[in-house]
Amino acid sequence: MTIEQFAVSTDELLSLNEELRSASEELETSKEELQSVNEELTTVNFELKEKFDETGRINSDLQNLMASAEVGTIFLDRSLQIKIYTRSIPDLFNIIPTDIGRPLNHITHKLAYKTLAVDSSEVLQTLEPIESEIRTNDGRILMLRILPYRNFEDRIDGVILTFKDITEQTAIEVALGRSEDRFSRLFSSIDEGFCFIEVLFDDRKKPVDYRFLEYNPAFEKLTCLKDGIGKSALELVPDLEYKWIEIYGRVALTGKSVRFEDFSAPMNRWFDVHASSIEDHTHTRVALIFTDITDRKRAELALRASRELNEKVINSMSANIAVLDAAGTIRLVNDSGRQFAIQNGADATVANSDVGVNYLNICGTPDGENEDKGNTISRGLREVLDGERRIFTIEYPCHSPSEKRWFLLTATPLDHENGGAVISHQDITSRHLA
Repeated sequence: MTIEQFAVSTDELLSLNEELRSASEELETSKEELQSVNEELTTVNFELKEKFDETGRINSDLQNLMASAEVGTIFLDRSLQIKIYTRSIPDLFNIIPTDIGRPLNHITHKLAYKTLAVDSSEVLQTLEPIESEIRTNDGRILMLRILPYRNFEDRIDGVILTFKDITEQTAIEVALGRSEDRFSRLFSSIDEGFCFIEVLFDDRKKPVDYRFLEYNPAFEKLTCLKDGIGKSALELVPDLEYKWIEIYGRVALTGKSVRFEDFSAPMNRWFDVHASSIEDHTHTRVALIFTDITDRKRAELALRASRELNEKVINSMSANIAVLDAAGTIRLVNDSGRQFAIQNGADATVANSDVGVNYLNICGTPDGENEDKGNTISRGLREVLDGERRIFTIEYPCHSPSEKRWFLLTATPLDHENGGAVISHQDITSRHLA
């Protein structure tokens, strides 16, 4: 081999070596690129796995939600074909798992509702939900709602049908309505005034007024308050006594009911009031039952005045007067009678406590010369009390330690439904001594 040939071979080898080095560099670059792609694929794969796990969890949550939901639900696609349904739907529809994908109107149901598919199509077109109370063939009551179904891109992808059993709720509402109706009729028909009030307090929890929330016709009639709903007591009766506000405020704050009788000067009436708190978070509401007792109070006052007048009349008489009941028990003694007892040796305390003592037991002294007179007086009084005599009189001696005295006892029947007698002792000493 010549030198020239060797040089050519050397150049070719050098060129080939350069090409090999360049190929090696390209391979190294490709390797790095492959490693980078592999890392990206690993990252993408991890992200996909996370999304797949998240989708699995969401799907599990959805499956559990649908399994536990008491509201029957059907998902329909835009063609109104069944996509999925909850486990309570077979109670309403004759549906099985293989019916997924079938049109809704191909499935028979137990609803007394003939336009389900038509209404579903209308919701799909108008995007306006439909809510209706429907019944099943066996008498149950359901609340039906048909709503547009929006996918994650907020596009309408079908409709959702929900069926909630409201049979028990409806029965409770009906019973409650009847109860409220009965209460309303009772509220309006009772003779007692009935009202609900809200007590108004200042910042220191001091009651300053109260507002009428509701009252019955009887309350309006008893109090003569017109158009008072929503108004305060002081608006309607500016000079109302504070005692009413104070009592109702105490009931509201303590929760303790009270019953009392009191007079309202602005209304010129007596009322019997029962106030009880209404349990709520405000502690301001009170229920009141009013009864007008003005006539009774006036009668009691008139009776008291009459009794006081009678006592004054009897006490103004000089004769010794005692009033007995049908059994002979003393019910009233005038001042002269008490003084008479004291003059005859009775202790003042005893003389003032004669009321309640049986007069027949003390009318005479059962010994000596007065024994016969005592018995005669007892018999005579008993005959008057029994209605056998219209009047009984007898003269008898009643000497005091310092003087001799004679009295005329007169007994007459008491004109009273329970019977009784009036006894008088008239001093006739001057006649005896004449």
